Amino acid sequence: MKSFIKYILVLSAVFIGTAACSDMNDLHDKYLKDGETVYIAVFDSVYVHPGENAVEIKYWLSDPKAKHVVIYWNLKNDSLKYDVSVTTVDHPGTIPVKNLDEGNISFEMYNYDANYENKSIVMQRTVSVYGDFYKSHLDNRIIKDYLYSRAEKKLTINWVSAVYENAVGTQVRYLATTGVEKDTLISVSETETVLQDVMEWSIMEYCTLYKPEETCIDIFATDFITVEIENPAPIIPAPPTNGTVKKTVTLTGTYINSIDEIWFGPFRGIIESRTETSLTATIPPDATAGTVILKVLYGTKEMILADRFEISAIINPTVPNPPLTGEAGADIVLAGADLDVVTEVRFGSLRGIIKEQTPSFLTVTVPKNAQGTVNLIIIYDDETQILVENFVITQPAILMTEYKNVNLYGPANANAGFFKLETGENINPCVFAENGSDGHYLLLADGSGGLQVASTQLNNMTSRFSCDGTALANRTHAKEIRFKKITDGAFYNAIKNNTPISLSVDGAVEAGLLLNSTGSSHPLTGLNYQQVARYYPEGDDRNNGLDGWSYGGVFFFAAWDVNTYSAPVAGIGFIELLDCSRTSDTDRAGYITVNIWYQPK
Repeated sequence: MKSFIKYILVLSAVFIGTAACSDMNDLHDKYLKDGETVYIAVFDSVYVHPGENAVEIKYWLSDPKAKHVVIYWNLKNDSLKYDVSVTTVDHPGTIPVKNLDEGNISFEMYNYDANYENKSIVMQRTVSVYGDFYKSHLDNRIIKDYLYSRAEKKLTINWVSAVYENAVGTQVRYLATTGVEKDTLISVSETETVLQDVMEWSIMEYCTLYKPEETCIDIFATDFITVEIENPAPIIPAPPTNGTVKKTVTLTGTYINSIDEIWFGPFRGIIESRTETSLTATIPPDATAGTVILKVLYGTKEMILADRFEISAIINPTVPNPPLTGEAGADIVLAGADLDVVTEVRFGSLRGIIKEQTPSFLTVTVPKNAQGTVNLIIIYDDETQILVENFVITQPAILMTEYKNVNLYGPANANAGFFKLETGENINPCVFAENGSDGHYLLLADGSGGLQVASTQLNNMTSRFSCDGTALANRTHAKEIRFKKITDGAFYNAIKNNTPISLSVDGAVEAGLLLNSTGSSHPLTGLNYQQVARYYPEGDDRNNGLDGWSYGGVFFFAAWDVNTYSAPVAGIGFIELLDCSRTSDTDRAGYITVNIWYQPK
């Protein structure tokens, strides 16, 4: 019985095993009946980078059998086929996918072989795509204020401090002073921006740039905001309320350099100077007296500074009885009214020195080098008024110690007599020879008219004349002059450099300028009686030029009493010829111009 039961159990086990194997083979058969299935590898790695209505897929692939990829999205309603190839680590493949709707998108990717016969299993990725909705919610940066410097052509922008999530910068466009458009990018963390070389009264545009994700392939920009660059409004706390035609008014304050024009009612002012803190303008000459509005223009705007600005007419000074003559180097007084507006007093082309000025009088020094008959002129507010048409300038009485540019006039010349001695006596320092054969000689003579310049030909003294035409008959008190020409040495250089030196008579002898000799020559000068400094007409070489006087020549001279040759020299000096009008020996109306340095004993 037990054996039978064992038999039955074994048969059952065999039957069950056989049935189980049969079912397992049936399961595989349905996959093997069409042959073996070959699968293509998926991407080794893949990243999907978001963008504006687009994405960029980066992949790495090592399976050489993979030749294509089919990408599905939108529940497989949209797809894209793209060729792929094996990549390296450093050079992944890229697949652009464009024209996508904004929002979250899930992509399904299948790789295929060359004939699309075998494919990979699915690879899925989900990414956010950005578009108009995202851009519409981006905030642009806000300008707190800005300041344009006209002097420096510089624009300073102050930004409102705020947090702009995912903002990567601010793009700014503006015009340079050359008219060229410039484009710059600044950081969103920057609260103050300084732009250089900005054209005034131009425009600036700016927008804020965003990158919603670090891997985003696009940068999103807000709409540009346009800002008109205006010079800041000038601030003038205390504007002027009055002024005079052709005179200046001054505006002080801040941002003054923004002002382009200033108007006195209908009259445009003339801007003379302009800085950041002050402006000086002249009321134009065509302005008329009255009450007007004072305003300034800056850019396209205007600012009224004073509703009632009083314009006064030009003040014309008057001098009812001006002087008709004046001495060179001396003062004259002009008496009248409104003389405080005078800015210059001129004697011909020479400007006098205003020493004292009040509304009722002017004290003016006549220029030292003025001479002859000239117009006496006053200048005020750019106006010129001739007070005297034939103002006579007389020559000053000066000390004989040292003087420059001295004119020695002939006896027939109307201009004569302008030296004085140290004692104050007037003199006439000029004599021309009456006898043409005698030439022209110079002598210092203290005759009845004072110290005079006369001839050194003492034996013909009675035929020599002073400037007033009277003969020098008093030979007793004449001082004879003898000359020695200086061509080099310290004395000559001192005179040529306008640094005359003080020299005693004894010092002159020791220096060799005075020779103490005897015989036919003079006992002190050592010069022959006739060999003295004289001037001959051009081309005249009498005496072989030994005693001729050339322009620029400097002579040392000594003077003493003519009747006492053995007496000490009365004075010494230097004389230099500058100019001479004399054209003949008989010319008694000409002049000689010299520089003289004279030192009495």
